[in-house]
Amino acid sequence: MSAAPTCAACARGVDALHHITGRPYPDGPYLDRDLGLGLCLADHVRVHVVLRAAGIEWEREGDVRVRHRLRRAAVHLRWLVDLHRPLSLSVGSTAALAALLLDAVDVLSELS
Repeated sequence: MSAAPTCAACARGVDALHHITGRPYPDGPYLDRDLGLGLCLADHVRVHVVLRAAGIEWEREGDVRVRHRLRRAAVHLRWLVDLHRPLSLSVGSTAALAALLLDAVDVLSELS
């Protein structure tokens, strides 16, 4: 029997899959549907407060999409570090993170 999934931030039970790179605007499509963290309801609310405080809950007008996705991923990682929690991703989320990083490499290659 496998253990029930636990919140990435506090180890309580998972209530929601939080999409790390989110949506570009309210009710928009998820930018990286498979890149998520399991969170309890309280921590799901908390991480959105952190994203709003950082000014990156939604894409900024004129922002490069890959930059927005990377910023959101970095804020999530910093949040987990501040909580002294490791990053633990499913295989699907790990693959989605790898795709995001490759997208960033492609954008950087285009700029040089």
